[in-house]
Amino acid sequence: MSEDIFTILDEIITPYFKIQNSGGVIKIEEKQAPKCKFVEIQTSKKIFALSLDQNRNVFNCFEDGVKNINKKNDAIIFFIKKDSLIVLLIELKSDNRGKYLKQLKAGRNFVEYLLRQIDLFYNIKIDPSKIVYRGILFQTQKSPPKGTTRKEGLYFRDRNGLYCASLACNTMIKLQKIKDSISI
Repeated sequence: MSEDIFTILDEIITPYFKIQNSGGVIKIEEKQAPKCKFVEIQTSKKIFALSLDQNRNVFNCFEDGVKNINKKNDAIIFFIKKDSLIVLLIELKSDNRGKYLKQLKAGRNFVEYLLRQIDLFYNIKIDPSKIVYRGILFQTQKSPPKGTTRKEGLYFRDRNGLYCASLACNTMIKLQKIKDSISI
């Protein structure tokens, strides 16, 4: 997988949705959450990050009042591991996990569409077998959901078709730790 994908993403995504890498750290914020306000991810490699959780619809063709059709996750981070494109879907939640899994899957649907459009209109071929999706739920709680993480490492578990992990919010984590926990 070529890093050309980062150049294309930077070119086609409007600045309003981009998350800036400031000094090797990206900050994902949840403005509406009372407790889970942010997570910082320390990066050292080439990545691209965007936030879908803005005060705009990602697809303007959907009616605002139609329940759930405009649901989306908080952020998406793209990076390369070996020769695969890793798509990290992120959701921040306070006490109520709500429909986090549907929000993460909605983010995956958006990325699938985005990558198909890039494949169609740019001179870059994206092999679907080289795209790896992982979800992380950052939440305020004393311990992660049973079977999701352990103190000695970060573990992704199949959550109805999407491998997900859970971590505490209002903290900083190294992207390398996440990267090391993703099996390819």
